[in-house]
Amino acid sequence: STSRLTGWAIVRPDGASAQTVFQSKDISHDPRIRFEAFAEELERWDEAPRIFLTFSKAPLPIANLFMTVDLRAVRICSPGGIETFDYTQPVQEGAGVSQRNIEKWRIKNGT
Repeated sequence: STSRLTGWAIVRPDGASAQTVFQSKDISHDPRIRFEAFAEELERWDEAPRIFLTFSKAPLPIANLFMTVDLRAVRICSPGGIETFDYTQPVQEGAGVSQRNIEKWRIKNGT
């Protein structure tokens, strides 16, 4: 199909999960919203690298792909750019949308 992806994906060494349904045994479907999926993935951090991706109908430039290897420099990759933040520190004024929403999820779920 020529349609573009929307939603999110998390790529790990052992496979990937995505909001979009793919016909691949290595990509599992996950219907959660991206902030919930990202927050839970960060809470279960096992020091294996991950790529956190958000998709819109715009293409995701290769220059916007980064791997998160440390919770002190989490990177959320999107067509519009990269949001980088320290997951081990409280959210500061001026934090990006992803970081603020991940923190809201953490507070709501008591983690």
